[in-house]
Amino acid sequence: MKKCKFISVAKIRYLLTALLILTGVTSVYGADIVLKKDCSFPNITIRGELKVGDSQKLDRAFSEIAAYSKNSIECKRSGDKFYNITVSLDSEGGDVDVALDMGRIIRREKQAVYVPVKHKCFSACVFLLAAGVQRVPNGDNVGIHRPYLSALSNTE
Repeated sequence: MKKCKFISVAKIRYLLTALLILTGVTSVYGADIVLKKDCSFPNITIRGELKVGDSQKLDRAFSEIAAYSKNSIECKRSGDKFYNITVSLDSEGGDVDVALDMGRIIRREKQAVYVPVKHKCFSACVFLLAAGVQRVPNGDNVGIHRPYLSALSNTE
């Protein structure tokens, strides 16, 4: 009779994470930040819970779109003027400190932010919406409550 080999849970998690990274899924944790590289109307969509590391992903996304617009043969060939990047939101919130950092990046880049119809922007996500130089909250799916600030909670 053959003995069954058991794999530890830690090894399974490690293997799944490695598999996701190798297949191009880099946001195992935190929000999905999806780029639409388009010479005329570039877009960044932020979808999911905001967690530590998402502000770095957003910063890289802005850099990647800027590099694409500057170096793309497609953009040069078409002669399209590169317009500002639009940031669309679909999030129920998450870490307030991360949302504030992401908001600072959006404001630094002077971008418009919108919540498409049937998408949502709740809780900490509202800080991203507020950071936009133009804000378009479509529909009734925007809401906020009293935020939990980790810096203030340590002073009790």
